Amino acid sequence: MATTSIIVELLIIGFFTIVWISLWSVRLAIIDLESLKGLIDIAKSTPGLMFITALSYQLGVVMNGISYRVTRRIAQSKYRDQIDPPFTYEDIIMKVRQNASEEVNRALTMHLSVVRLTRAGMVNFSMIAVPMFLLGGKIALAGIVPLFIAGLSAIGWRRAYRGFYSRVAYGYHEVTGKPIKEHLYKVGAS
Repeated sequence: MATTSIIVELLIIGFFTIVWISLWSVRLAIIDLESLKGLIDIAKSTPGLMFITALSYQLGVVMNGISYRVTRRIAQSKYRDQIDPPFTYEDIIMKVRQNASEEVNRALTMHLSVVRLTRAGMVNFSMIAVPMFLLGGKIALAGIVPLFIAGLSAIGWRRAYRGFYSRVAYGYHEVTGKPIKEHLYKVGAS
């Protein structure tokens, strides 16, 4: 189940990466609109669909890494670093993953999936909106939609990341019995 969900999220991330690469290619005159329409017709065939799926997966892996690096500085490290200050976050998450219940690990995996999807959505939809605005005309007006989705993704990503750290902190408390700073990890706390 976890492997399937990771593959699906990478395909989703990669598909939207293909969309913005295509839009930027048209905007920068690397490919004209008619040629792009021809490529879409090819993608409707079985070999074309297999190629698009493979490309989406690979671009999903790359974009997941890029979006992680782009957002790393604003990833709410104050919550991560205060779980148990003498220990690194990597040590803490490893202890939780190894010793927590299957239910806790499943919740962490699902929550991390939401973090990855919203983080990549924030970057991908921003990258879709910009060339749409630059293309002008009616498509520029439609650029408001991906920009709005990017904004919603940013809000969702911040909340999901904080929720993930909260789950890690409570899992760490469950495993070690050490107290946590509950005021940092309560849902809805600022």
